Amino acid sequence: CDDGVIAVSAERCLAPCAASMTVAVAIDGEMRPASPTEVLLSGQSQDVNCSSAKPGYIGSIPLSCANGVLTSQNDTCEPSPCNTATEVNLRVGAESKIMTPNELVAHGGAYETPCSAANDLYSGSITVTCLYGTLASDASGCELACPGSATFTTEVEGEMPTGVASTRMDHGAIESRNCSVLGPRFIGDLDIRCSRGTVTAENVSCEIRDCLVAEVSPLELDGAQGSLAGDLEHGGNTTQACASVNSIYTGDVVVVCDGGVLKPDYASCRKGCVASLQVPLGQGPAPQAQASPSDLLADSGTEERNCSIFGESYDGEFELSCAQGVLSIQSSCRIACNSSTVMTATISGETYNVPALTGLQPSGSSWQQNCSAASEAFTGTMSLACADGVVAVDTFACVPVDPGCLPGTSVVQADVGGSKKDLSPTSPVPTGQSFSVECTSINSEYSGGSVTVQCGVKGAMTADSSGCLLNPCPADTAISVSAFALSGQVTAPAISSGSTQRLPCSDLAPNLAGEITIACTAGQWEQASTEGCTLQCPDGQVGQALLSGLVIDYDLQDTLEDGKGFFTGCDLLSPGYGGSAIVKCTRGAVSISTDTCEVAQCPDQEVLLSLAAKSGSIRSGTLANGTSKTVDCALINADYTGTARLTCSLGDVFADVSTCICSEDACAKAGCARTAPVAGVVAGGHP
Repeated sequence: CDDGVIAVSAERCLAPCAASMTVAVAIDGEMRPASPTEVLLSGQSQDVNCSSAKPGYIGSIPLSCANGVLTSQNDTCEPSPCNTATEVNLRVGAESKIMTPNELVAHGGAYETPCSAANDLYSGSITVTCLYGTLASDASGCELACPGSATFTTEVEGEMPTGVASTRMDHGAIESRNCSVLGPRFIGDLDIRCSRGTVTAENVSCEIRDCLVAEVSPLELDGAQGSLAGDLEHGGNTTQACASVNSIYTGDVVVVCDGGVLKPDYASCRKGCVASLQVPLGQGPAPQAQASPSDLLADSGTEERNCSIFGESYDGEFELSCAQGVLSIQSSCRIACNSSTVMTATISGETYNVPALTGLQPSGSSWQQNCSAASEAFTGTMSLACADGVVAVDTFACVPVDPGCLPGTSVVQADVGGSKKDLSPTSPVPTGQSFSVECTSINSEYSGGSVTVQCGVKGAMTADSSGCLLNPCPADTAISVSAFALSGQVTAPAISSGSTQRLPCSDLAPNLAGEITIACTAGQWEQASTEGCTLQCPDGQVGQALLSGLVIDYDLQDTLEDGKGFFTGCDLLSPGYGGSAIVKCTRGAVSISTDTCEVAQCPDQEVLLSLAAKSGSIRSGTLANGTSKTVDCALINADYTGTARLTCSLGDVFADVSTCICSEDACAKAGCARTAPVAGVVAGGHP
């Protein structure tokens, strides 16, 4: 302030450096502009990433501001390597795959990976090169391989059979194969070559197989086998008797050799009929009687035999014929009538049995009998005649003896379950006929069936109540039952009176096995018996175990009989426990004893620890549950200080490397932060 006037001097003010200012920096022999990321005051400095000046480089560029002038010195820029997260697109043929390296690749470094990693149809190697932090791939070394399904053809004696490679072949590979890959018709050896996905074959010694007696399968005809008469070349043929293959055949078989396989033509072979072959007679009292030729009967042959071979009731002749192994019979047998011949007589519309003959009656003979032989209700004479084993009865002269059973005159007492009632027809009933009365009209405890009353000679009647049925027990009836202090009801199905039914005890309670027996008497259910029931613990039933004060549910996997038990591992109840628990079924309830269960300790094992892409294996030693052990971080990565901790918990070792710290010197060289994210894993995979 001079005489009221204020003067301002800016001589001591220093200019800043704007974020838009640049300074030339030499990076790998090339001058590149570098700028701060924000305004720098005079006297301030800042490290900026080399990649901001030149992409593909890592490290830092130190910038300083002095009164508006931006300067740089001693940068640490160097070409960027490719880490395990750097991706590269591997393209082989029409397929491509994104992959990352298994380890750090320095700038200018390279590694190889199989072509099949990108396309399994190719063999060879892909070269992957790292340039300024970017991976580039070169698949020029990949060639199309040949899959196991690749086919090939080759000429063998004028034929062009096709074979399959069977196994995958790399490009340029040459392998030997047996000629049988072309088919069972071929023998010898051949070479196959893979060239860019195509398999070609070179015939070394392949030829078509001949038919040798010692090698070919036997000839077969209708279940029998025979040998080839002699060796045959491929394409050759021979003729031999059909009987050389199957003795019951006539004619000749032509055999052709086709690539070691016999192809017989049996068109001319004719099957005969052996002596053991049988055909039923189909007539007379013994229609199932079997006839057989006396010896082998040739095809189209015939043989005549006497009918007496079927028994004394037969006479005459029959003829056997053979047609392609099928035996047939043409019978001229005549059949007599004998004691087994069934004879019936029809009189006044009713059919009666006639007493059996006491001797033979030749076919064509006739005789007479009294009508009473058929029924005492008739009199007169019947005429009988035998015709080829069948008796015809003429009852024209038979007349009734009495009028039958009359209402009120003929009475019979019927007994149905102890209830008795006199029955009489409501209208005349002829002798030999019957009428019926419902059983329930005599005894109400019977709901089905009827009493049959038969009218006999001179009005005598008989009553048959065997067809009466007691009332059944109805379905869906609830029956009260109890077993082992368990009470409840079971549902019974409908059953007939006098029968029993078994129901599963599990209908009463799921922890019961065996069967409940119920019985039905005249429509009433009797007391149910549970003597067959036993207690059990069914699969799925839950028991409870106590471990370290915790209640743990345990589901049975299989049904357990009452009083039975088994051992199970404590670790199945809760992970981290050792020893065995006892599971037992006691009066239908599941009990679990855990007296011998204890928390498992951690055995000595190898623990794999990782720090900043470096790993090291440490032996844990045997650790009790809940205890820990410390290890020096430098044993894992020399750039780190401090200690890591191994802790045993419920049988597993857990690693904690969070207290490991990167050393000052190592951080300065590596450009890493003072602390780095770290992780540790045990061999079993626990974080």
